[in-house]
Amino acid sequence: MADVGVSLRALDPIEELEFLVHPCLAGPFLLPADYEAASPVYLIQPSSTGGEIHTDVTVCIRHFASLKSEEDCRNMKFLSATPTSQETYKFTEINGVTEKFKKGSQTGEIALKEFGFLVVANREAKGL
Repeated sequence: MADVGVSLRALDPIEELEFLVHPCLAGPFLLPADYEAASPVYLIQPSSTGGEIHTDVTVCIRHFASLKSEEDCRNMKFLSATPTSQETYKFTEINGVTEKFKKGSQTGEIALKEFGFLVVANREAKGL
């Protein structure tokens, strides 16, 4: 069965940027209070590998501002999210860049500066 995403809109002062939320990740994906309009923001579109919350999750990250057509989607980057403990998830970029974030906070932020993008995700609910 295909994964289902829910289209949401961020609140002001963010304009009408849309984010996709997968049920197993218990979104929505929120931007931090100190977000600047010039900051690069990426669309995050996760898909589960079996429907279980704690299975590995493949995350496709696309630069939202340049997402003008289906062809632009060819430039997406892939991350794999693996639960490393009850408190931490590890994200590994395909070329080896790794970041970890801790669960329990309202928003967990992953900033991979090597690629100039910021991913902000709410991971508090549904056992995450």
